[in-house]
Amino acid sequence: MTMTGLVLIPLTLILAIGDWGRLIVFLVVVSGLFSDAAVVNFSNFGIQPGYWVMLVVLARAAIELIVRQEPVRRDVLVRFLPMLVLVAASVAALFFASSFYEGNIIVQSSRDGQNGNGSLFHFRLENYAQHFYVVLNTLGALVVAHKVSRMSPFAISRLVNQALHGFIILSSMFVLWQWLHYTFGLYYPDKDFFHTNASYAQAYGQNMADFGYRLCGSFSEPSALAYYFSGALLFAYRQYEINRSTLALVGTALSILLLVISTSTSAYLIVSLFILRFAIQQAPRIALLITDGSASFASRPSHTLFVLAAVLGIIVFLLTHQDLVGFVVKTFIVDKPGTDSFSVRARADGLALKVAAETWGMGLGLGSHKANTLPMTLLSNTGVIGLFAFVWFVVGSFRSAQAACRRTPALASAIRPTQWFLVGLLIQHCFMNPNFNMAMFWAVIGVLVGASFGTTQWAEFPARPASRFEPVFPSLPHSTV
Repeated sequence: MTMTGLVLIPLTLILAIGDWGRLIVFLVVVSGLFSDAAVVNFSNFGIQPGYWVMLVVLARAAIELIVRQEPVRRDVLVRFLPMLVLVAASVAALFFASSFYEGNIIVQSSRDGQNGNGSLFHFRLENYAQHFYVVLNTLGALVVAHKVSRMSPFAISRLVNQALHGFIILSSMFVLWQWLHYTFGLYYPDKDFFHTNASYAQAYGQNMADFGYRLCGSFSEPSALAYYFSGALLFAYRQYEINRSTLALVGTALSILLLVISTSTSAYLIVSLFILRFAIQQAPRIALLITDGSASFASRPSHTLFVLAAVLGIIVFLLTHQDLVGFVVKTFIVDKPGTDSFSVRARADGLALKVAAETWGMGLGLGSHKANTLPMTLLSNTGVIGLFAFVWFVVGSFRSAQAACRRTPALASAIRPTQWFLVGLLIQHCFMNPNFNMAMFWAVIGVLVGASFGTTQWAEFPARPASRFEPVFPSLPHSTV
């Protein structure tokens, strides 16, 4: 057992006997924040904290299913039907490929590494592992959706705020802690607590020549920080658009800051897309501000001062660190397309297309080929049917969420920012993250589906504060979960 496990295992068991809301918040935060750690290591294999919490969630749900006789709602089950199609397509592809393509197709598995030339397709341990993970994630998301669907709009909003804003704040604290470690030598438990998984290569602590280390906090590497905070940025800003809260504004600022200092190319992509969207959306207001003055700009004075101070800080930093800024722009933006890393990633996606063509669109089964992006990974592993099923699942979840916002406006402040969090993650999946089994993604999409299908039974009740995550209404059986 690792030091991470000594802390998180008892804490999980304590939360498991309390409110479901707190346990789900804990699942969301831990699955992202400690994605490079392990609670227990077995030789060269470690159990991620997020998956440990998810197993506890599934165990508790199974017990309650038996003891309380609490069936899962049919509409929630139907929403996860595409995932059943995806798993079936993957299993069929793996069986067919093992029978006809064994040793005949070149793939790049996770064992081969990015710098390898690939290897011939064979049935591997990764095939077992990836199918296990996708089934576990789907069941975990289903349980989360089931439990969230039994909460009130106020409880759902509070759960979303605590989970995602808590994730942003804790992640920022760990990045600050790492910066203090690199700058002043303050103790930082990287190998002792944050990066304890024996099955993962150590990619943190990357050096930028004469400019110090790249920051990534508790995440495995800067690109992993960029992945999670691409979602965090869109979540926080969308929430600020809705309710103009100080917490959302601070979350937006922290997300931009962490994306920029990560020096990840994918981080700069999402920041550029964000600035473009912001400029297009706010162009009329900015023009009005220029022509009519500040009186036309409806905003809280403290928030305006905060933004102006942040902009001033950015300008001062750019002027005083021109060498560092020039190095980052040249290395991670201008020269990136010509690097070996870029060519290796492009080759992995090209190989995925070749695999899809050679298998006539059927694929080789999950775990067979690791591309550079998620669409190419799904196409080469689960085939056209599996890729379509995943798109069907995501689009269906988003459409249900939109319908829920129209049906129950009190949920819009929770559902819409959550949608944008997932949009940020999906953008990164389409750009640089091929990993299908990111536990935080599945936990959050479970929250979204639960919020979408849980609103009908609460539609007649106004959103109001409650002392617990699960408010009790005597007329509704099993409303306290």
